[in-house]
Amino acid sequence: MEERGGSRDCARGNTYRVVRECRTKYREEPVYDQRCSYRVDRWVEARRVEANGASLAEAPRWPEVQLRATGSCLGCEREGRRSERYEVRFRVEPSGEEETCTYSEAVWRTFTLGGRWPAKARVIGGGLVCDSIGR
Repeated sequence: MEERGGSRDCARGNTYRVVRECRTKYREEPVYDQRCSYRVDRWVEARRVEANGASLAEAPRWPEVQLRATGSCLGCEREGRRSERYEVRFRVEPSGEEETCTYSEAVWRTFTLGGRWPAKARVIGGGLVCDSIGR
């Protein structure tokens, strides 16, 4: 590998600057070697299964997963990563707007249906500050 280049003056009105221009020159040599290619099958998300509830009376549970074919063959399925989210919908008074806040299961269980809680409102944009809701 060898560098070729030089400097040139670049005029800009009452001033000028020196610009260094370099270009790398590479050798070109053919490579006579074996070449092989391969394909790797990877697991991808094909579908999601969700379970929803509407009250605290229902115990949270994972949904039933019906796998079409199991194993490690092409077209087989396996259960993916599980994730959970516990949301509480609040009605803001006096506007009547609904706000949704997400909590851990332990905090979610402390809320009661139809309860009233003091909360702080966001200064910009309005809405609830979810962490400020007193239980």
